[in-house]
Amino acid sequence: MKNIEKLLLGLMVTGCMIACQQMEDIHEDFIKDGETIYAGRVYDPVVLPGDGRLRIKMFFKGGGSIRNCIIEWNDGENQVNTKYTPNVPLDSTEITINDLEEKSYLFYVHNLDKDGNRSIKVPVSGSAYGDIYRQSLSNRIVSSVEGGGTIDSVTINWGTVAEGNVGVVVTYPDSTEAQVSRILLPEENRLVIRGWKSEGTLSYITRYIPEEGAIDTFETQPRQFTLPKRIVFKGELLAKDNWEIVDFSSDEGEGRIGRVIDGDYSTYWHTQYNGAQPGYPHYFVVDLQNAVKMNKIEAFNRSGDTRGHTEFKLYCSMDGNNFTDLGTFDNDVNSTKTTCLLNDLPLARYVKFEATNGPNFFTFLAELDVYGQIQ
Repeated sequence: MKNIEKLLLGLMVTGCMIACQQMEDIHEDFIKDGETIYAGRVYDPVVLPGDGRLRIKMFFKGGGSIRNCIIEWNDGENQVNTKYTPNVPLDSTEITINDLEEKSYLFYVHNLDKDGNRSIKVPVSGSAYGDIYRQSLSNRIVSSVEGGGTIDSVTINWGTVAEGNVGVVVTYPDSTEAQVSRILLPEENRLVIRGWKSEGTLSYITRYIPEEGAIDTFETQPRQFTLPKRIVFKGELLAKDNWEIVDFSSDEGEGRIGRVIDGDYSTYWHTQYNGAQPGYPHYFVVDLQNAVKMNKIEAFNRSGDTRGHTEFKLYCSMDGNNFTDLGTFDNDVNSTKTTCLLNDLPLARYVKFEATNGPNFFTFLAELDVYGQIQ
């Protein structure tokens, strides 16, 4: 029995020796021309598209021995060879490839180290763009052009944003004929411009990128339209919540001065008649609390009483001391109100009403309304 065990052990040792000799023979065949050493490879290459070009961004880990980075495409017919030694432990670089036809590409990236060893090739795909893409682009649509809410502004409303839109460049002449450029961002739907040249030409182009991270933008052909000669001013009835009477000639009893701006057209201001009986002119000054560009003032007569003034004047001021004459107006005592149009759109914080003539020494006024826009 022991002889059998010795025989089996001998056979196993002999088999192991033969197998080891065979492995050594294979290894010798594999390294007979020298052991193959690979340079460090690039990691996570990314293609950033452009106009007739593109850029490849690459990352390196422990690449201190690398000396060249090589990019091949078109089955190796084209290549760029860039000298580069990465910093350790981590580094990155970008290589731009110019003069490319507009199409998709498959690139292979590899490195050479200081001893001439080559890394494995890492594939990465990407595209270059050009006239074909450019011709597919369209300008963002202008949906409307209208008054911007003030006499010196115009609002341009824009349509929906196409994919890849990164902005609209708008150019127009100002009132001095100097060219002004504005940029409308994709998230914006309206552009307000001021001080434009009357009937000047506005031109705009729309910018696009074909993919996120693109290194170039593409522009549409410019479109143009004529800016309006003027914008019709739209004044609104101003709220009187914080108005204040800062000066007045006189008032009396139920006709206290504050009632001329209380918003109630059934109440009224009445000049003094008990004791003293001051005659014309009768006046009051209102602080609007804001600078207002005015287009209309309405003076309301006292209901059912025709004994009031037949003529009045209006003034305005920014400081409450220096007043500008807005004109003299006839008042029909049989009408509800007198409307005073201010076509020059004066800018003022203070308004002065002055009754200048009438059949009696006294006068009254139910309400004073101001239309315009707070600046």
